Amino acid sequence: MDKEQFLKEAQDKISALTEKISTLTESLGLQTGDLKEKAQEEINKLLADKSSLTEKLEALKNLSGDKWEEAKDAFNEISSGNISDGIQKGINSLKNLF
Repeated sequence: MDKEQFLKEAQDKISALTEKISTLTESLGLQTGDLKEKAQEEINKLLADKSSLTEKLEALKNLSGDKWEEAKDAFNEISSGNISDGIQKGINSLKNLF
Protein backbone atom coordinates (compact mmCIF):
# COMPACT_ATOMS: atom_id res chain seq x y z
CA MET A 1 0.00 0.00 0.00
CA ASP A 2 1.40 3.40 -0.91
CA LYS A 3 1.64 6.32 1.47
CA GLU A 4 -1.35 8.27 0.16
CA GLN A 5 -3.65 5.26 0.26
CA PHE A 6 -2.52 4.37 3.76
CA LEU A 7 -3.04 7.93 5.01
CA LYS A 8 -6.53 8.02 3.50
CA GLU A 9 -7.50 4.70 5.11
CA ALA A 10 -6.07 5.79 8.46
CA GLN A 11 -7.99 9.07 8.26
CA ASP A 12 -11.17 7.15 7.37
CA LYS A 13 -10.74 5.01 10.51
CA ILE A 14 -10.28 8.09 12.67
CA SER A 15 -13.34 9.71 11.05
CA ALA A 16 -15.43 6.60 11.76
CA LEU A 17 -14.29 6.72 15.39
CA THR A 18 -15.23 10.41 15.55
CA GLU A 19 -18.70 9.57 14.27
CA LYS A 20 -19.13 6.81 16.87
CA ILE A 21 -18.02 9.16 19.65
CA SER A 22 -20.51 11.80 18.45
CA THR A 23 -23.35 9.28 18.45
CA LEU A 24 -22.42 8.10 21.94
CA THR A 25 -22.17 11.70 23.16
CA GLU A 26 -25.68 12.41 21.85
CA SER A 27 -26.96 9.37 23.74
CA LEU A 28 -25.19 10.61 26.86
CA GLY A 29 -27.46 13.65 26.96
CA LEU A 30 -30.40 11.38 27.76
CA GLN A 31 -28.71 9.75 30.76
CA THR A 32 -28.61 10.88 34.39
CA GLY A 33 -26.70 10.26 37.62
CA ASP A 34 -23.94 7.67 37.99
CA LEU A 35 -24.70 6.19 34.59
CA LYS A 36 -24.05 9.54 32.94
CA GLU A 37 -20.82 10.02 34.90
CA LYS A 38 -19.48 6.57 33.95
CA ALA A 39 -20.45 7.10 30.32
CA GLN A 40 -18.71 10.49 30.27
CA GLU A 41 -15.53 8.89 31.64
CA GLU A 42 -15.58 6.30 28.84
CA ILE A 43 -16.20 8.97 26.20
CA ASN A 44 -13.27 10.98 27.58
CA LYS A 45 -11.02 7.91 27.21
CA LEU A 46 -12.19 7.45 23.62
CA LEU A 47 -11.50 11.11 22.87
CA ALA A 48 -7.98 10.79 24.30
CA ASP A 49 -7.31 7.70 22.16
CA LYS A 50 -8.66 9.47 19.08
CA SER A 51 -6.47 12.49 19.80
CA SER A 52 -3.41 10.27 20.12
CA LEU A 53 -4.14 8.53 16.82
CA THR A 54 -4.74 11.86 15.09
CA GLU A 55 -1.41 13.24 16.34
CA LYS A 56 0.43 10.15 15.14
CA LEU A 57 -1.28 10.34 11.75
CA GLU A 58 -0.25 13.98 11.36
CA ALA A 59 3.35 13.04 12.18
CA LEU A 60 3.23 10.29 9.56
CA LYS A 61 2.26 12.77 6.85
CA ASN A 62 5.63 14.50 7.18
CA LEU A 63 7.95 11.48 7.14
CA SER A 64 10.25 10.69 4.26
CA GLY A 65 10.70 7.38 2.44
CA ASP A 66 13.07 5.38 4.64
CA LYS A 67 11.31 6.27 7.88
CA TRP A 68 7.86 5.92 6.32
CA GLU A 69 7.67 2.10 6.35
CA GLU A 70 8.87 1.88 9.93
CA ALA A 71 6.42 4.56 11.06
CA LYS A 72 3.55 3.00 9.10
CA ASP A 73 4.17 -0.33 10.81
CA ALA A 74 4.20 1.37 14.21
CA PHE A 75 0.95 3.22 13.47
CA ASN A 76 -0.68 -0.02 12.33
CA GLU A 77 0.44 -1.76 15.50
CA ILE A 78 -0.95 1.04 17.66
CA SER A 79 -4.24 1.39 15.80
CA SER A 80 -4.87 -2.35 15.74
CA GLY A 81 -3.43 -3.14 19.16
CA ASN A 82 -4.00 -1.81 22.63
CA ILE A 83 -5.58 1.48 21.66
CA SER A 84 -8.09 -0.18 19.35
CA ASP A 85 -8.81 -2.78 22.00
CA GLY A 86 -9.34 0.02 24.47
CA ILE A 87 -11.51 1.92 22.03
CA GLN A 88 -13.64 -1.14 21.34
CA LYS A 89 -13.94 -1.92 25.05
CA GLY A 90 -14.94 1.67 25.70
CA ILE A 91 -17.56 1.62 22.96
CA ASN A 92 -18.92 -1.69 24.24
CA SER A 93 -19.01 -0.36 27.80
CA LEU A 94 -20.94 2.69 26.67
CA LYS A 95 -23.39 0.61 24.67
CA ASN A 96 -23.97 -1.53 27.75
CA LEU A 97 -24.57 1.58 29.85
CA PHE A 98 -27.18 2.85 27.41
